[in-house]
Amino acid sequence: MEGIKLTKTVSCGGCAGKVNPIDLYSVLEKIHGHQSDKLLIGYDKGDDACVYKQSDESALVFTTDFIAPLVDNPYDFGKIAATNALSDIYAMGGTPLMALNVVCFDEKLGFDTLEKILQGGAEVCKAANVLLCGGHTVKSPEIRYGLSVIGHVHPNKIVSNANGKAGDILVVTKPLGTGILCQALKYNLLSESLIHVLTNQLCELNDKVGSIMQQVGIRCATDVTGFGLAGHLHKLTRASNCGATLYLDKLPCLPEVLELASDNIHSGILSRNEEYVDDFINGNYKMHKKSKLLFDPQTSGGLLIAIRQNVFHDFERLMVRSKLNFFIIGELISSVNNEINVI
Repeated sequence: MEGIKLTKTVSCGGCAGKVNPIDLYSVLEKIHGHQSDKLLIGYDKGDDACVYKQSDESALVFTTDFIAPLVDNPYDFGKIAATNALSDIYAMGGTPLMALNVVCFDEKLGFDTLEKILQGGAEVCKAANVLLCGGHTVKSPEIRYGLSVIGHVHPNKIVSNANGKAGDILVVTKPLGTGILCQALKYNLLSESLIHVLTNQLCELNDKVGSIMQQVGIRCATDVTGFGLAGHLHKLTRASNCGATLYLDKLPCLPEVLELASDNIHSGILSRNEEYVDDFINGNYKMHKKSKLLFDPQTSGGLLIAIRQNVFHDFERLMVRSKLNFFIIGELISSVNNEINVI
């Protein structure tokens, strides 16, 4: 269907469509499935993927992620959704191997639209050397697309959000603000050049950063997605039994994000993300021009990495050599209350 704007067909795009984490975890804590010693990481720590041990040398990493359109171009949406799904594997230090499409589709949009979405996803999988082996498609009044992905990792080299230690340096590898820009796009407030910048970041795989984490022995990370930077940092500090200090002035953001935020352009779930961490976050951040970056829901975000000081120089050297961005935004601290101090 020519001329259709995908963002106009859905109520909430990208990872901003996640269920309220407070409600979600109140449900999950009541669910007790079959357990096994081979399940090295389940959902109890809120990590990015589960890990199943096959042998002393190999473990499977498994995740599923699908989203609603946050850009209007179907091909670009397919690329973004696939990139976003693969990120969970990279965040765990894994290498993705194979994937299945997960599709909810409104047939009124025309199957040429579906073809373009799937072409975008297939292109990303090809670039990542991931076998795309089929999938499952159902009719739905709103589009959703993503992947179910299996990867592998050495059992002794798993990267988890539960491995942080006080003194670790916190870095993030992509600028923030995709939620704000995507909301502005829905209101037709973005120039073509800024849409291009946004789309390029959303389609950027975290594979090279994942490889560097393994090279230098980093064992604590998570990707920044729908719960926002503060939400995912809270999950990390809770799982790692520590707290954090965040340098608000150091938070990186995409062009025009601060101007749009000052005009109150943002996702409807930004306040919900703030509520999620309200009991744990301290500091006079509410009037700061970058305050909304703490809670802005990201899609296909960068990795939030906790790095031991003795390997930080090696990480920095390899990132610079690979011409990859990273931004120092804080550090982990000792805290029995998992507090996040914003300064």
